[in-house]
Amino acid sequence: MATFVQTATQLFSGGTKLTCFTDQVGLEMMADPVEFSNYCSGGTREYRQGLRTWGVNATGFADFAAVGATTGGVVPGEDIIPANLGATTNLTVCPVDGTEGAVAYLADGAYASMLPVGGTVGEAARYSFTAVPATLADGHKLVRGILEANRTVTTSSNTTGSNTLGAISASQRLSASLHVFTLSGTSPTLDVKVQSDDNSGFTTPTDRITFAQATTRSGQFSYINGAVTDTYWRVIWTIGGSATPTVAFAVSLGIA
Repeated sequence: MATFVQTATQLFSGGTKLTCFTDQVGLEMMADPVEFSNYCSGGTREYRQGLRTWGVNATGFADFAAVGATTGGVVPGEDIIPANLGATTNLTVCPVDGTEGAVAYLADGAYASMLPVGGTVGEAARYSFTAVPATLADGHKLVRGILEANRTVTTSSNTTGSNTLGAISASQRLSASLHVFTLSGTSPTLDVKVQSDDNSGFTTPTDRITFAQATTRSGQFSYINGAVTDTYWRVIWTIGGSATPTVAFAVSLGIA
């Protein structure tokens, strides 16, 4: 079994790339132990899985730049405020790095706790947050998948497509997490779709997920239920605006 040193882990929350502010991140999947001991247990306690949950925990360095006070999402520093508790955020964690095709964990979560600033005198100010599952309607699974797109672009295009994910059975769903980090230019817009096909050339692509048009730094989470027999998946985007609009964004995909 291969091992690696965790030096390039990526963390995206909503429209914020927290990677360069974060020095520790953890993903945890849990289930309540429900005792099932009975007269056939042979004198030992037996348990079954009860209610399941997951958590994403991150700590890092606070940033009190002006942007943190004026924009939404989880921003290190001033924008991690108690008023955000309970708000949802889409999350992507890439344990190895941020290259396209890398392993990614994605989910839609609710902020359960936030520490906007902490530390002792003379040390760097720190932040931390914990996210837990949002509502079922938002697709509250923690899904292992891939980082299909992670780019800074000025023109409309698409990824080459991946067959890593495969088909979706009737009991599964495809989840997608879109993170729009920056938009510049005059009236910039970004339209993103997730498409599937039965061949790598995408000669007959089918739109599976269409995100709402992004005009500001933001995040979106969406999913579709199976069954889908197509095994190839890609992300296609359209850039709008003038004065050379430039957009930095990422999309992670996963089936569970």
